[in-house]
Amino acid sequence: MGQFGLVEDANPAAFGRLPDLAIGLPLPVEKTHRERMSRYLSLCSRTENPIPGAVFVRAGAESSCRHPCRGARIVLHAYGDEPLVLLHLTPTNLEGRLRLLTERLNDVRRVMQERKRREIEMQALLTERSRLRSCPSMRWKFGVELERPSVRRPEVELL
Repeated sequence: MGQFGLVEDANPAAFGRLPDLAIGLPLPVEKTHRERMSRYLSLCSRTENPIPGAVFVRAGAESSCRHPCRGARIVLHAYGDEPLVLLHLTPTNLEGRLRLLTERLNDVRRVMQERKRREIEMQALLTERSRLRSCPSMRWKFGVELERPSVRRPEVELL
């Protein structure tokens, strides 16, 4: 974006996502969002740190499409050392594009939750078991055999 919000250059991906985009013309922003877009570009032109935002562009005769973006001031020697605003359109449906990866991640989360649940159950059972072993009356009630301690007898010499 150059002076007055005119498009200086765009890559093929930008032309693919913004079909009405044209070099030398303003961004094809939805009429109701032009003032907000102008303020956003003004804000971006004052910093080199990327600022998150969104571009609402025309998508046909009566509809608009929202494209998340990040904008920042940049100076490129190829464009006459004039400060420009670089807009980077971020993917809108990243989860849709990476659906398989997202499904696998969710499956792994489910497995981990199940393992954690089973670990908690096992810990509760082990605690119950140790409590039963420590109480003699409970041993008899639940049929737990008594553990016989080893008794060491003194050695006696026979003469």
